[in-house]
Amino acid sequence: MISTPKIIPLPAVKMPEKEIFIRLRTRVQDLPESDYRRIVEIMRRGFGYCRFSGCFCEADIKVADGVITLNDAVTWKSEKLSANLADCRKLIIFGVTAGREIVERSIAAFDNAVASEGAIFDAVGSESVEAAADALEDYLRRQYARTGQILVKRRFSPGYGDWALTAQKDIFNILPMDKIGVKLSPELIMAPEKSITAVIGIINPGDAKDNE
Repeated sequence: MISTPKIIPLPAVKMPEKEIFIRLRTRVQDLPESDYRRIVEIMRRGFGYCRFSGCFCEADIKVADGVITLNDAVTWKSEKLSANLADCRKLIIFGVTAGREIVERSIAAFDNAVASEGAIFDAVGSESVEAAADALEDYLRRQYARTGQILVKRRFSPGYGDWALTAQKDIFNILPMDKIGVKLSPELIMAPEKSITAVIGIINPGDAKDNE
């Protein structure tokens, strides 16, 4: 069984300043104060262009011989994902996006020869959508904990490890990603690009082990 997907706004996402500086390969301690303030101001402006939203659903799964089967129909072959979901009978499938505007603003900055601003906006979009995925995951952990269910420690995205990127097609068939403004190209590239899809396993009470 696959549950009816839910769409959820993500207003509680905080700007991940530290991670953005890391992506920019910039050591804060090496910056003059004026440069630090200027970069953070651009970051905040870029973060204001992000429009976070997400969707998720729950699906029954079977895991055997390196293959995950959803709803007795969809199959994914992955030894690493199978190991991650070994103790699970269900999983959550989710998608999040930072929206189109942050991508458009980054491209416009590069087109207008303001490369430093474009690079900062690009880093803001990349790290902020990761923060949005973390925020949705934290929300789901709290919700499932109310019924004694535990989510595994690590989420997986298509294309990670030995899980084929072609799984994106299945996720887009299951989730209403178009309702949050995300489309999938024939080359399996999401647009807007500052978007993430992932799955995370659910462990029922009594089945919990130290899932790494």
